Amino acid sequence: MSTVEYTVIKKKMVNQLAALGDCVKGLILYGSIAKGDGFYIPGESDIDFYLVVDGDDILETYEKITRIIEGFRTEPLFAPLLDLRVVEEDDIRPQPYNALGTILALGASQGEVLLGENVFQDVEFPETVIKEVTKALIVNSYVSYTDILTGGHGLDPYGIALEGGEHVLACAHAYLAYEGETGRVRYELPEIFQQRYKNSTNFDAGTVLEAHRYRLGIQKIDPDEFIHRAFKFCKAIKKQISHK
Repeated sequence: MSTVEYTVIKKKMVNQLAALGDCVKGLILYGSIAKGDGFYIPGESDIDFYLVVDGDDILETYEKITRIIEGFRTEPLFAPLLDLRVVEEDDIRPQPYNALGTILALGASQGEVLLGENVFQDVEFPETVIKEVTKALIVNSYVSYTDILTGGHGLDPYGIALEGGEHVLACAHAYLAYEGETGRVRYELPEIFQQRYKNSTNFDAGTVLEAHRYRLGIQKIDPDEFIHRAFKFCKAIKKQISHK
């Protein structure tokens, strides 16, 4: 897969949502695609949109948006890549309402405006709030992975290892944001952790690179060994933020 698919999705999304008229207050492209070439992996990276809509006639607006999204979902090339989040303009607060919402809104505030305006640029993101919500994301990720390890959820060792890789990357990403680096994307994590934390005695920075490569299918692993490493990394990151 090339970058062409992303360009097509972007153009189609803009054209179809623009047809909805004044109810669309803003369409923002954020994440790795918004940062440009070199920050995303074709066929692997999602294309992330935040759509801000007027609260009037909201049910009708959601019905129209649903029909548009269903059109994308029927196309095999587009369906796995598209991530569209919709929020009503009146629901955007000076301090967004939950951990994930805060991080996504922060990413959107730094994104590319495709329609309307970037209403997230007026949202305040105090350092204390960012630390609070990133800490919550790390703890939630650790708890979620622990639940998978204890419950299995019908996954074989490779499936559990893959989940472990996702949680490693989630914890690493949140940890950087906790440390003040809020503009990073997942593609950058392995290099940053290798450069900055290679000699850390608090956690194994190499686990991030291994998780990244395994997620892309370019590195074979011993699933049982990696499951242990992933859990150990997530636990160490949680311990780090609990001491600050």
